[in-house]
Parts: sequence; structure tokens; C-alpha cells
Amino acid sequence: MKIDELVRQMHPPRYTIAQAAPLVGKDVDTLRRWRREGVFVPQESRTFGALEVALYTDADIAEMRRIAVMLRPGRKPTRAPSGVFERLRNRRRFNA
Repeated sequence: MKIDELVRQMHPPRYTIAQAAPLVGKDVDTLRRWRREGVFVPQESRTFGALEVALYTDADIAEMRRIAVMLRPGRKPTRAPSGVFERLRNRRRFNA
């Protein structure tokens, strides 16, 4: 049985990154970059054999949708969700 099929059977629902990306309206590479850069890191993961899989909840999907709106080019949000912009600002200072 594939991991996506196992995850689909979980209650409450959980999503792999491949399942979450279209729900957020972003591609898998974007969600991977967000995770790597600390923009959004899912709180849950499961181990399937030797593979650890990040799992996204419905609340995670909703939060990532808000982040996607806030990160749209040309948009100046007044409030950043979950400290996203503080993390981005700190990362830019560190990388500069």
C-alpha cells in the first residue's frame, strides 16, 4: 500500500506534501522551500518504514493559504500570520 493511501485513511484527515500543495494553490517545491526556510513547518510527521513523512492538517492548509496570500507580490500586509515575516526578515539578515 502506498503512503498516500495510508495517509488518506487517517482520521482526522492528514495530507502529504503532494496532497497539500494543490489545496494550498502552490507547488510541492514551494511548500518544501517554506519548510526548509521555516516559513511554515508542519507540526506532525509519521514514520513509514525508513521514511519520515511530514503530515499536514486541515488547520495547516488554512494557515498556508493565509501565508500564500500574504506573500503575494505587491501586497503589503499589516499583520503577518504566525510570525512569518519576522522569520523571513531574520533569515535575510543572516544571509546578507
